[in-house]
Amino acid sequence: MGRRKQKNNLERVFRDAREQRGDIYAKSYTPGIRVYDFPSRGKVVRAKGRLSGEVHHFLSQHEKYFFLCLNYDFSVTKIWDQVFLPLEDTLLISAKLGIKHPYADGLPARMTTDFCYVKDGVLHAVAIKMTKDLDSKRTQEKLSVEGEYWAQKGVDWKTVTDKEISRCHARNLQWLYGGAVITDLIPDGNLLQNVSQAFLELYQDYSIPFMEIIDEIESYCGFVPGTVLQLFKYLIQTQQISLDLTKPINLEEPRELVSTVCAH
Repeated sequence: MGRRKQKNNLERVFRDAREQRGDIYAKSYTPGIRVYDFPSRGKVVRAKGRLSGEVHHFLSQHEKYFFLCLNYDFSVTKIWDQVFLPLEDTLLISAKLGIKHPYADGLPARMTTDFCYVKDGVLHAVAIKMTKDLDSKRTQEKLSVEGEYWAQKGVDWKTVTDKEISRCHARNLQWLYGGAVITDLIPDGNLLQNVSQAFLELYQDYSIPFMEIIDEIESYCGFVPGTVLQLFKYLIQTQQISLDLTKPINLEEPRELVSTVCAH
């Protein structure tokens, strides 16, 4: 049984290398770890990327929340999740620090960094951890190896805990990116542009209640219910409307209170 696991592990290593999984310098990026690699983990946690247009899979809800903040930060131009660290480097670093390297099925296991991203032209690396897990000596050891790897590369690296990720902000982002894609609801580009302009003009008239704008446009255009709410989200996503996502969203509040979104 042990030899079979070792063989499977070797096959997985060769597959990852062949497919360039977890390699941020690959032409087409594939995460080093995907939720499908752990079928017993339960419900899939995922979100669609603004930059990649693809659905990203995460190993925890907090990873998803952090990704959503990156995804909505327009100074971020590239995001990679579940990035493999070169095995030869982490083995050397572990030996240098006197730390036992992670193993799986009798073979050294490749370590990962949860996120790498480019913000304002600078590469950053982040490990997402639960606060309670930082009490673990083993967790601290592995973080030491990870941090040393990025330090040697001259890359800014940090650990972000669940307490540093605003749940209110994350829930707002989850709401913002939830629901149907606006181009599926309004596939005609000219119509989308015209309806967007009409919405913005009505939205600037603070005397018109928000829900009245929704009802009026949906009724006039014959849209299915919910279409204009998705249009509102689209206008926020494309920065045509600013909304403070750091506090609970109240669509009925005076609209002159809107402010800049999602700063990091």
